[in-house]
Amino acid sequence: MVLFGTLMILNVRNIRNRVVPQFINVRNERLRANNRQMIIMLSFQVLTTTVFSTPFAVTNLYATIVITILKYKLSASGNAIYNIISNLSRLLYYTNPIIGFYIYTLTGPKFRKEMKRCVRYGLKFALIITGLKQCLSLRIQQELFDENQLGTIDDSLELRRRGNTIHPIQRQRTMT
Repeated sequence: MVLFGTLMILNVRNIRNRVVPQFINVRNERLRANNRQMIIMLSFQVLTTTVFSTPFAVTNLYATIVITILKYKLSASGNAIYNIISNLSRLLYYTNPIIGFYIYTLTGPKFRKEMKRCVRYGLKFALIITGLKQCLSLRIQQELFDENQLGTIDDSLELRRRGNTIHPIQRQRTMT
């Protein structure tokens, strides 16, 4: 995982260096920020995979060496302890593929923004299909179903955090 992650980062940097001219500083800063975000997400993924896979590997190694090769007989309490540890390590190991979603949600702002957009779209679709749209208050309907406002809510909040005070309506006018 470390090897392929490192190769992926190097490949992305090489592709971007070929495509992007070196004199555009703003774009280069954005690409560096994307690279940093990708490195953080990848390092968290490698760390959690290592932490969740190590107990399973250790218990299997113990079972292979001590029980199978050396033919050591465990007592009843030793066998019970081994079974508990083996099952807990297996549980950790099987949760490993699921953890990626939570890692990306916690460490990636772009992933969070895209996930919010997808959840909002799915909720809107489900409410229209089931006919529950009429059960919502007018304010919620306007926030959820107004297409122009959908993109500007998150953008205006992000601009305010950065210190830019452009009003969302002014931003729409400048964009059109």
